[in-house]
Amino acid sequence: NNAQLAIGKDLTLFGRAHIARTQDQTHDRVEAEAFETTLALAYRPTQTNWLNMLGKVTRLVEQRPSNDNQDAQLHSDKWIASLEPAFEAPYRLQFSPKIAYQYGKERFAGYGLDIASEKLLTILRLGWHATPAFDLAAEWRYLTTPVVHESRQGALVELAYLFAKAVRVGAGYNFSQIVQGPAGDIRTTAEDGGFFVRLM
Repeated sequence: NNAQLAIGKDLTLFGRAHIARTQDQTHDRVEAEAFETTLALAYRPTQTNWLNMLGKVTRLVEQRPSNDNQDAQLHSDKWIASLEPAFEAPYRLQFSPKIAYQYGKERFAGYGLDIASEKLLTILRLGWHATPAFDLAAEWRYLTTPVVHESRQGALVELAYLFAKAVRVGAGYNFSQIVQGPAGDIRTTAEDGGFFVRLM
């Protein structure tokens, strides 16, 4: 379910909620569940176009079926907050940094306690409006995990096609192995990164 509310001419508040549930009819219990809620505020001026801004908060809860594998994830609860300004510059350039913070608790098979984690992602993105429909962009991504004092960084390049004012589809290559899922969750594994196609 989605809903939005215009606050004046330049601000829009919108929310989204998705729930998916698998029920065990034999034992009358929830076998698996996924829950996503998002609340966001967008600033898009109608008179000028040099600054746009999006701030949002998302909660993701996932309950997975029981698994005999001791390392299998059974439950996760994540909060993600992000701020994304976009500045239009001369020479058809756009500078759009982003900062995202994720706090999560996860439970694994074989462990009786939830394991807490924090991730802080900073993205510096420079784009060039090659044509009214196509953008070329490069990003530098820097991820820190304060709890374990680890960090990772790397680049991303992308070609994007704009088919609406605030919607585009992009394809490129992620050298950093730092990925944000469609709901905003931050992850980095050996399988992440590489060639990608995404809708933004």
